[in-house]
Amino acid sequence: MRVICKKSMMGNDVRCQVCGQGFVVFWQGRVQVRQLERKLVLQHLRMQHEHAGNGAEVHPAVAFDVLLWDGAALGETAAQQQSSTA
Repeated sequence: MRVICKKSMMGNDVRCQVCGQGFVVFWQGRVQVRQLERKLVLQHLRMQHEHAGNGAEVHPAVAFDVLLWDGAALGETAAQQQSSTA
């Protein structure tokens, strides 16, 4: 499973918690797992800062893939989240 992120100066789906850069996210999964995917995207954006500083320039200027994990594992985790909130 993967999503594609692209820097955005206008509307955004997620915002990097380190530098504030906004990103449009092109989701591929089901709506039910987007909350979990959002957390993984934010984690990926934070990791881009680990060795490169705190500015928005650490994020690629072009669209980039965020690899999550296989759909079966993602679906299982989403189901666990739903059952724990029910």
